[in-house]
Order: sequence, then C-alpha cells, then structure tokens
Amino acid sequence: MINEENEFNKIYDSLLEIESLVDRMYVPTTTMEDGIHKREIVADRGNYKKFVDFEVNFTHNYYDFITTIVHKLVDITNSKIHSEKDSQILYMKIIDILRKMTYQRGHRGVIAELDGAAKKFKISRSSPFINILDIDINLIDDALKVIENFKSKFLTDPHEKPGQSL
Repeated sequence: MINEENEFNKIYDSLLEIESLVDRMYVPTTTMEDGIHKREIVADRGNYKKFVDFEVNFTHNYYDFITTIVHKLVDITNSKIHSEKDSQILYMKIIDILRKMTYQRGHRGVIAELDGAAKKFKISRSSPFINILDIDINLIDDALKVIENFKSKFLTDPHEKPGQSL
C-alpha cells in the first residue's frame, strides 16, 4: 500500500509523470530540432513560416513548462524532504529529466537559446524601464558575459578558429 499523501511519493510520482512525457517528446522535439521536415516545407514559403512559428511556440512552451515544474519540485524537495537518502533519490531523478531535455535540445538548440537570450538582453538596454525601475545596466553586461563565458567553455569546438561559430 503506497501512501498517496506522503510528500516523497507525491514528488516522485510527479517526476515519473514528467519523465514519461519527456521520453515521449523525444521524437517530436529532435525531429524539429534536426530540421528533417523543414526541407520538405521550404518549398511552400507560407507553410515554412507557419512551421517555424509552430516549432518555436511548441518547443519553447514544452521546455518552459517542464523546467518551471522541475524547478518548483527542487524547491519542494529542498523544503519538505528531510531524509538525505530520499532527497538524493529525488534529485537524481530531477537531474536525469534535465539531462534528457538537454539531449533533446541538442547542441544547436542550446546555442540558439543562449544567443536569443543575449539578443533580448541587448535590446533591453534601450528600454526606458531600465531607468524607471532603477536597474543597474551593468547587470545586462554581466549576464552577456556569463552567456559568452559559458559558450566558450562548454559549447565551442576546440578545433574551431576564434570567431567562427558552430
């Protein structure tokens, strides 16, 4: 008999549900990431634009909602699971889910996501809200530096010439 009210069981069941979805989403996300169908759709420009819009919305929504739930489950695990053994089991399951999602995204997907974030940060420099909210504009430069440092340490091919992207 499994206690459905036990916090560990509730968290673990949620993680199993998420992992099942992540496993089932492997083919659709990698198919779109690899662009297998893009070449077939390119022939009709109207459909290509619609496909790109669908791809962006579908994959971003998928990654965003899973990441949001997993982050919340990390917080719940941290605050409600006091057994070191139980928390390790949950954290390992969380890491496995995040690893699978990273693999689904692929190398190009991670780079594109980071480049997109950098572009949005650069655009936000000129927003009047920077001054209205009294946000230190140097935070934008710091965020851009973190993105570039991460990319250079972990996403750059060691055989690649400087300034050349993957």
